[in-house]
Formats: sequence, structure tokens, C-alpha cells
Amino acid sequence: MKKFEADGKMPFNTLVCGDSGNDAELFTIQGVYGVMVSNAQEELLAWHAQHAKNNQKIVHASERCASGIIQAIGHFGLGPSVTPRDDLTFSNHMKKQMHPALEVVKLYLYCERWLRGDVENCEQVMQTLKSNFHQSGIFVHPSGVEKHLHECVDVLDKSYGCKQDCRIWVDQISSAQIGSDIWLVKFHKWELSGGERHCCLTTVLLNAEAEGFTWMHMHQTWLNTTSVDPPSTWLF
Repeated sequence: MKKFEADGKMPFNTLVCGDSGNDAELFTIQGVYGVMVSNAQEELLAWHAQHAKNNQKIVHASERCASGIIQAIGHFGLGPSVTPRDDLTFSNHMKKQMHPALEVVKLYLYCERWLRGDVENCEQVMQTLKSNFHQSGIFVHPSGVEKHLHECVDVLDKSYGCKQDCRIWVDQISSAQIGSDIWLVKFHKWELSGGERHCCLTTVLLNAEAEGFTWMHMHQTWLNTTSVDPPSTWLF
């Protein structure tokens, strides 16, 4: 910032973001906005409570990671603050996505809204969703049980509105094209429901076709020895 000031090119609407104690110095810069994401570590929160509690330009977001940053952009009026969670209509979800990471995000955000009962309960929705999965595709549950992906969609269909307090999100997404039409996608899938938070490492094979992706295979493994009891409450 001092360099910008010396050059007479001070930036406007600068937002600094942090989630750990070593980010505290960022929030001491004069004239910037700041956001601590909801998953910020206690060390940073303690620093804020002691040194910047009354600073109206620093907020503690209710959203995690990048979603918290987007939330702060909207809070301070710094620019557009729309995420897939905000713009997940029926038509947007069913429109085939041509980026593997976005395909994953859209699916799980739609699953969250279905379980919460926030979208229309329509048979056509589930039939269209099922068409995104290969008819012989396999899902390996974190418990080790194997199911057909179509069977998982059938279970989801019957679970409409059964978890009205749940939140589902994914992070640490990485993707690699391992064949002419095949993508390997890895990510952490999180679910918060009933006050309990669980996470699993998820690996997915996607087949890229002319109109979008088809889910071919999914494998999940519990992280940090976490598990859900009963296992049937964890869909995919």
C-alpha cells in the first residue's frame, strides 16, 4: 500500500481476507476493508476482539472460505456478491455445466436445497438428475458399501425435506483430464446437520460429452475417522 501511495496510485475498495493468526497484520492496514471467514482460527478471532472489535470496516462472515469473502463484498458494497448458492434455480441446475468443478458444486448445492425442502418437489427433477448419472455407475459409500448411482438418486428422491437444517459444501477441489473425455475430480465433501459436521474425501470420474458431464463413478472415504450413524443417513 505504501508503494501505491508513493506512486500516487492508491487503490480503492481494497478487501483483505484472513483465517489465521498470521493474517492479523493485514487488518491493520489503513483504509482497507477486512473479512474474517466463519472458519477463522481462534487466534485471529482473539486478536480481533482485543484490537479491532469496534472497527466497522472489519466483519466476521457467517460463510466459510471463498463464500465468506463474497459475503463481505456484498456487505461493504464493493461489487457483485452472487454465488452458485444464491443462483441455483431449477433451470440453472439442470443446464449441463462444462467445468468439472462447477458440475460438482452445482450438484451438492442442489442436494442441499432438496434435503432442506427449499426447491419444488417434482418427479421430473429427479428424473433429469438421474440422467446425469451413468446407468451402471457405482457409488462406494465411506462405510465401504457399494451402490448404483441411480439407487442413490432414488434414496435422495425419498429424502425431500428430511434435513431442514443441513448445509452441504465442498472444498479443496482439484481436477485432471486423464483421457480424451474422462475427468478425475477430487474434493472434500462436508455436511452439517443436527449440530454435527462430517467430512469425506471424494473421488469422482466424469465423462465429458457434447452436452455436459455424466457421472461414472464415485468413491468416498471418511476423513479424521469421522462417521455417520446410521450410515444410511449419508447419501453421497
